[in-house]
Amino acid sequence: RGVHEALNAIEAARVQNGNLDRRHHLTHLEVMAPADVPRFAELGVLADFQMSTDFVLPEYLPFYWWYLGKRRTEERVLRLRDVFDSGAWVVLSSDYDVGELSPFSGMARALTRGEQSLPDIDAAIRAYTVNASYLMQQEDEVGSIEKGKLADIIVLDRNIVEIDLDEVGETKVLLTLLEGEEVWRSPDFASAPTAQSDDPALALAPLVDNLVRVWAFNNATQEWTFYDPRPAFTHINTVTGLVTGQPYWIIVRMNQTVTLDSKERTLFAGWNIIVW
Repeated sequence: RGVHEALNAIEAARVQNGNLDRRHHLTHLEVMAPADVPRFAELGVLADFQMSTDFVLPEYLPFYWWYLGKRRTEERVLRLRDVFDSGAWVVLSSDYDVGELSPFSGMARALTRGEQSLPDIDAAIRAYTVNASYLMQQEDEVGSIEKGKLADIIVLDRNIVEIDLDEVGETKVLLTLLEGEEVWRSPDFASAPTAQSDDPALALAPLVDNLVRVWAFNNATQEWTFYDPRPAFTHINTVTGLVTGQPYWIIVRMNQTVTLDSKERTLFAGWNIIVW
């Protein structure tokens, strides 16, 4: 009844005030009447499910049977796929510490619920990322990797879009970046090797496998020069030598340190500007 009355209240508010882009949402959607399933899409209400809690496990079915009976349990408990198929925005969240904090546990359980499973891993990822950011009205800042957003990124120990669904829940985070800055690294995820040299040209040599491109502005010619390590660009590279006192824009794939003039400097994944 809680879901039904909440949807009624939102519907009444919309009639009274119009749609003010409030992005109403309901959470803890363990039980709902079949008639309320299509109302999420009809009213534009986001549906936030917590699939990482123990209450979604098969061994808890007798708990629901005791209170609801088997028929009502089948009709009303955790109608994840029904809500998804109705066209509603589906969000997944943890409900920590009632359930596991890891989103991968929630994804795995949302994908292995038989007829009520989400259709694929992409839907589960979007429920934790793009859809969640839309719910919070933060889609311009987080939720996807795009130019202008905060670059909140994690590196995983496996490719969750290719592995078996049974393995998704075992996924571990190796690296966490917030706004592009490294805030946590697993001991199992080694940094790139450290380059050490007082000569910029020699210092960049160990970066080759990590290096994307180097730009520099030649004050004498008033022209931009660049160096790209890929063989296809060898014949058009215009950086002929790296010199001290010159600013360089350097793009690397992952964090790496260099030592120049006895000073250790960190190049962060993405854009860096360094002056020797």
